[in-house]
Amino acid sequence: MKHRFVAECSFLLLVCLTLAETKETCTTDPPPLSIIFITKRPGGFDVLLECLAQQSRRDFELIIVDDLNKERHHEAAKYAENLRVPLRAIVQSKPKTRGKRFGQCNAINTGLVLSRAPFVSVVQDNVWLPAQFVERTVKFFKEHKRDVLLSYPERRVAPPPGRLHHSLMNDHSTLTIFDPPVTVDPIAEGWEVQSWNNTMTADIWSNIGKDEFIPTEWFECAACTASWELYAKLNGLDEALDVGDDSQEANVKDRAVIMGQRMKENPSDIGKAWNDLKTPVILINHHEFSEDETWARFERDTNFHRWRAMKDLMEFDEYPLEAPNEFSLARVRELEHSFVQSHLVTRDGVVVDVDWSFLPKRTLSDDDRKQLQVAMAPRFGYKPEVIFLYDMAPEDEANWSDGLKETLRLLRRHFHMILLNIGYMNLEDQPEIDFRLKDTFHFILGWGDFSGKADYFIRQYNERINPRRAEKGVQLATFGIILHGPHCTPDEEAAAVYGVFVCDSPWQERMLKQDFPSLNVFQAKGIDPRLLQLEGRKAEAPALDYVVIGDFTSSSRPELLIDKEGVRLFAGRYVDRSSPVIEEELRAAGVRVERMPNATRRRELYRSSRVVYFPMTSEGSGETILLEAMACNANIEIEDDNEKLHELHSMHLENGFVPDSQAYTEVLVKALWSVLAPGALK
Repeated sequence: MKHRFVAECSFLLLVCLTLAETKETCTTDPPPLSIIFITKRPGGFDVLLECLAQQSRRDFELIIVDDLNKERHHEAAKYAENLRVPLRAIVQSKPKTRGKRFGQCNAINTGLVLSRAPFVSVVQDNVWLPAQFVERTVKFFKEHKRDVLLSYPERRVAPPPGRLHHSLMNDHSTLTIFDPPVTVDPIAEGWEVQSWNNTMTADIWSNIGKDEFIPTEWFECAACTASWELYAKLNGLDEALDVGDDSQEANVKDRAVIMGQRMKENPSDIGKAWNDLKTPVILINHHEFSEDETWARFERDTNFHRWRAMKDLMEFDEYPLEAPNEFSLARVRELEHSFVQSHLVTRDGVVVDVDWSFLPKRTLSDDDRKQLQVAMAPRFGYKPEVIFLYDMAPEDEANWSDGLKETLRLLRRHFHMILLNIGYMNLEDQPEIDFRLKDTFHFILGWGDFSGKADYFIRQYNERINPRRAEKGVQLATFGIILHGPHCTPDEEAAAVYGVFVCDSPWQERMLKQDFPSLNVFQAKGIDPRLLQLEGRKAEAPALDYVVIGDFTSSSRPELLIDKEGVRLFAGRYVDRSSPVIEEELRAAGVRVERMPNATRRRELYRSSRVVYFPMTSEGSGETILLEAMACNANIEIEDDNEKLHELHSMHLENGFVPDSQAYTEVLVKALWSVLAPGALK
């Protein structure tokens, strides 16, 4: 082989090799994609190398981080060479700074340091990548922004009887655990398809195979891709999690999302997850959960609670968003290539060992170390798992910013919170609830009324799932509801199912207790004053005479706004099938119409309108808008027959202040604990 050394600004443009026997030439430019394969198990190399040898596009580089047995590296490199797979490196991971047993984050970071490409795919063991994987991945990032995330549908298959060689599963020197090795697509070879990954969301598993890339909330690391730049901004994966197992996906996605939320430019693009429906990867079922240190995963020391604790701390700037690793990933590509080259050991053009002393050091502050200690507590104290169910159209959810949204964030100090939008459900079909969730939560908190989707979900859960938990001797989930909507009078089933009811007004509390005086009821509502920038009312003449902000529903009585004179605006949220009809009626009457505005727009409307008008009945909405309008010193007009809003208005005028989301949070914490641990707060 002939070696050519090329000086480039990126330190890893190190060695270009001309392979005479294959006529393949490595160029001076970095490849478009690095594929990082991490493993600490026997086998896996046949599945990896055979599928990569069949890729429709071959201009990628493969980096293997194998922490099981260094003695098999030479044989694996020969395997790759025979298949003409462009192997960049096969090494053990860099020395760990935390944790002793696990090390997936450290292993991925090792690959990131050695990567030269602008985009990086991480692949775990015994995952077959379809032939178009590289081609489709490169295509995606040519068409989308750099700081998004890409994953792929996951299909699980079972090896044919006798194909999985159990003696090989304990052989640390083997390159395969199958006899014979896997050399073709398992599904094409007729292997049994067991299932799709049951954590995938409906938008993925109902559309698999379509020639589309779709935005989605689901992101998994059996195979996933992101830009090297995004990893550098995050300083790689947080190696503090290497004390336990799993959570790489959340480690990347959640931190990227939080970073995006804090950035002023294009925040919605940072960390946004996409899925390539046309490129499902195949996970070969080979796990064994036993006492063997080689194969035990997930069940023995999961990071599930550690990661949730870290994320909660990040929400309040109490844990660093940039991973507190003891090196700087961003500075790696700023190093001189000759300096780094002197720390690499190559054999036949492949990096086989590394002197890691070249890594740029990052000194942790005392605060960083203290935060690490807090986050690494086994369960971060006792924080119950709470899932919050809500029904919101995607357009309305995108503009969701109010006191409730801030309160849900503040609740993370007290509970592990999961937010689940179930707006996709059609109650007229009486659907079977699809519980594709990790069933570890203690409390389900719904937002809606007694005919809504959250109420339906909770009653179904109580009827179908709680009995199963009882049979297993598992703690039953408990339930509460924050009432929002016209149907706020409980029936006997609701009175029995729900442990606590949270209402917005004293009027609602009376309606709840009218037939069931012993119900556990809390009354609270709060705004997020930060969103409203409460500096007083604008001096210029109002641009609108009347503005209504509420729900497009009959209980909002849009006909009363139509009867008003002047410039009128109705801004609201779709809640049922009548909503678009009501919108058209308003437009036909000359009323301006907008969908539910975000906080900035609501603030403008409060201050640019002569009157903030509340035509709705007592069964309608309006509590949040009333409190916000009061905080903005708006002129308020409430219809005489709306006892609920008149009472709420008078109560806060007498108090002399409008409650904020912190006060709302304090009440909700008491409400939830009144069910989770009755008497604990007394």
